[in-house]
Amino acid sequence: MRGFGEALFLDANQNVVECTGENVFLVKDGRVTAVAHDDALPGITRETVIELTGAQVRPVTLAELHDADEVFLTGTSAEVAAIEALDDTVYGDNPVTRELQSLYARLVRGEVSGYEHWLTRF
Repeated sequence: MRGFGEALFLDANQNVVECTGENVFLVKDGRVTAVAHDDALPGITRETVIELTGAQVRPVTLAELHDADEVFLTGTSAEVAAIEALDDTVYGDNPVTRELQSLYARLVRGEVSGYEHWLTRF
């Protein structure tokens, strides 16, 4: 009703859980944090991004997302997707997310050496 393309699930304490089919990450001062919540579904793409970035994994509040420099989602279909806005918070250029999107796309297509063991060839 408010014009957004995705829903963000929170628990009763305003801790972030996940989106409708994606896991949530934030970037603050160049550091990546992966949202951790017992009710969130595990994700292969999430685990891949955590390993690629060395992300800290911890609970995150809605207030922290509003204060972040960037917010992005991961999922099988979404891969790595930048969030343009959250409520009235509009994120900028998203340089960390853009770099990660590029790396992830190259990696899953077999274009990055050292990660061949992650791929299944047909």
